[in-house]
Amino acid sequence: YKSNGDTVRYQKGLDVLLQWFPNDRDILNEREKESGGTGSFVESAGSGSVSGTHSDTDDRNNPFSPYYVPSASTGSTSEDTVDKSVPIQISKLSVSLPNSNSGRNLRIEWRNVSGKTISSITFTVEALNGAGKSAKCSRGDYSIYRATATGPFVHGDGMDGAVVWESAWYNSAIENVRLIGIKIEYEGGKMEEITKTETLDEICR
Repeated sequence: YKSNGDTVRYQKGLDVLLQWFPNDRDILNEREKESGGTGSFVESAGSGSVSGTHSDTDDRNNPFSPYYVPSASTGSTSEDTVDKSVPIQISKLSVSLPNSNSGRNLRIEWRNVSGKTISSITFTVEALNGAGKSAKCSRGDYSIYRATATGPFVHGDGMDGAVVWESAWYNSAIENVRLIGIKIEYEGGKMEEITKTETLDEICR
């Protein structure tokens, strides 16, 4: 895209790469240069988005495209399936064994039960060792990872595990992960942030 002068698609591609590799310094520096800034990114993750006005709809089904929409599971949209207490349900939250790059992939399987359309969602997850203590990434000195998925996700949609956040951490001592927060942006711009332990536990049942 860059060699063809398509800077919009090039920047969107960088945004998507940052979702999966949020602490890659080369990508961060290139994204900062393309955006015209002179400083460094404050957020370590969650800066990617998918354009809803892009006309090439096939790209939205291509996992290698910057326009890919990772909404793999679809459910009912009837009002009687709306969960009035929580906006989403998480059926699986896990970390993989070391992959080919010695990284640990993060997997979150979830479904929108809010009755509304979710534009984007960010999960804040902490890596833990076997003793249940915080475990830091050996390449970035962080334990907390922000995993963002960009929709839209209509009621009943979500992610079934076919998409993972690759190499979220690098640390062989990581054995588990803990959800410590969720930030949801709904269609229309309304935001919801969830940090209460009781609500997070209800979401992960």
